Amino acid sequence: MRNNENENSGAKKTVNPLGTAPVGRLLLQYAIPSIISTLIASLYNMVDQMFIGQRIGFLGNAA
Repeated sequence: MRNNENENSGAKKTVNPLGTAPVGRLLLQYAIPSIISTLIASLYNMVDQMFIGQRIGFLGNAA
């Protein structure tokens, strides 16, 4: 018969930071990557529309 205590003694216990860390720090930690990716996607779309407007014209932007 195996001893459950020996099997679990080598496992590391991880603490979930969502339950222990300050809310402000967690908000920054999780929100900043999302904000950066949204800004990059918006910049890409603006540059894309500028190229479409230069090559095709205003009808290309309307499509």
